[in-house]
Amino acid sequence: MLYDGSLVGTISDLPQELVRLSLLNNISISGNVIDLPRTLKTLSLIGFNNTVTGLISDLLPNLERLDLAGTNTVTGDFTELPKDITYLSLSAGINITASNTNWNRTNLNYRYLLIHPNIGLTTQAVDNILVMLSEITNWEGNKTVSLKFNNQGPSSVGLNARTVILSNGATTVNHN
Repeated sequence: MLYDGSLVGTISDLPQELVRLSLLNNISISGNVIDLPRTLKTLSLIGFNNTVTGLISDLLPNLERLDLAGTNTVTGDFTELPKDITYLSLSAGINITASNTNWNRTNLNYRYLLIHPNIGLTTQAVDNILVMLSEITNWEGNKTVSLKFNNQGPSSVGLNARTVILSNGATTVNHN
C-alpha cells in the first residue's frame, strides 16, 4: 500500500502478478480498468489524482475488494460487478446504475457496501440494489450498507427489502 507518496504511473505498467493494489491520497495512477493485472483480488484507488476509466463489466472477474474514490470515471450497472466481491466502496467520480434485480452472485458472504456516486441513484436503482442485497443471507464483518448522500430514498419496495437485509444480519442500512 502506498499512502501520500510521489508515485506516478499507468495501470498498464503494473506487474502482472500483482494481487493487491492500494493507492491512497496523493498517488497518481491513470489508465483503463481493462489493463489491470488479471491476478488482482484487491483494488483500492482512493485519491483525487487518480484518473482511472473503464466499464464495470471490464473489472477483474475474481476481484474481492473494490474501493474507488476520486476523479475516476468508471461506469456501468451494479449487476455487472465481479461475482466474488464481498467489499465494495464506490464514491466520487463513479457513475453506477442498477437497472434490474438480476444479480447472479456466486459468493453471498458480503461484508460492506457503500455507494456515494457523484451522480445520485434514482429511487428505482436504490430499490433494485436493496432487493439484490436482500438475497444475501450470510453477512460477515461490518455488515454495513450505505446508500446515502446524492442517492434518492427507497420506495416501499426498497424499505421492505431493507427489513429483509436487517433480518439477514446486516446491522446498519443507511439511505436518504
